[in-house]
Amino acid sequence: AVRAWLGLGLEEPLPAPVAAALSAPLRAKLGIHGEKCCIHVTGPDFCGRSCTREEAAAELAEAYRAALAEFVESGLGSLRLLPLSGGGSAGEFAEELPELTMTALRQAFAGLTGDQRRCLNAVELCVYAEAEQPAFLAALRALLAREPWCGGD
Repeated sequence: AVRAWLGLGLEEPLPAPVAAALSAPLRAKLGIHGEKCCIHVTGPDFCGRSCTREEAAAELAEAYRAALAEFVESGLGSLRLLPLSGGGSAGEFAEELPELTMTALRQAFAGLTGDQRRCLNAVELCVYAEAEQPAFLAALRALLAREPWCGGD
């Protein structure tokens, strides 16, 4: 869906600078596609390998931190994120991806510098599958009940 929105065919390669920057997992790079901007991210693939929940959260956090830092560097005004490592990439973490996502986003935010955090006024998480939205909202509410987020240093 995102590739179509950007005007890219399924087999069409990403622009060379984007592809080069994404040569390893957990990286992010801004791509400008005509009038549309997209921060491309190589999230972790949990399918076919085992890792602990903590390791999964740390990998997701690094990918989200890279995306947030790339957004801050871009100077763009608003950020809409898709959950990373969903679908077939979720592996054994498919059921707990909403909770892992919120934990990882919190860790990613904490991993930014104070100046970077101050540049993030709002981040929208776009959960396209309507059936998944309640789980992501519940995970966010649970995290906020345990640990309110703030931009303090």
